[in-house]
Amino acid sequence: MQINNVVLGLAAGVGIDLSPDGKIAYYVEWSIGELSKVEINTSMVTTVRTGLSYPEDVEVDWQTGEIFVSERTGAVIRILPGEKSDTIVEPGGAPQQLDLKKNNNRYLYTVCYDSGLLLRIDVDAKTTKTIAAGLGFAHADGRPYG
Repeated sequence: MQINNVVLGLAAGVGIDLSPDGKIAYYVEWSIGELSKVEINTSMVTTVRTGLSYPEDVEVDWQTGEIFVSERTGAVIRILPGEKSDTIVEPGGAPQQLDLKKNNNRYLYTVCYDSGLLLRIDVDAKTTKTIAAGLGFAHADGRPYG
């Protein structure tokens, strides 16, 4: 299998979302608080947002263009087309990876590293529901950092 570099020199790149057609990816860089977009074929990078507070992951609603970012300091924010943004929820507990599921509602799922919670976030109602508690240092692969 051939591996191609797309973007070099990331500052703690920790989260990525690839478009369904594989042409665009959004990624966050934890240590510098940036969200960027890269065109995969050309490696052209565009900075989308700076000033994020230790972003952990990014999830895109590819139909609406809304971008969701979890921040280690406790917020899950939404960036709308046209540079507007808002805070969806502030569950605290260091939300990590995001996963968007859409049926009749749009739900973001996240695990919180510090609080040990698995949460379901109703994006449109801006509410959270605890799905599981007591997880030990929860993040995507289930292994504790260390």
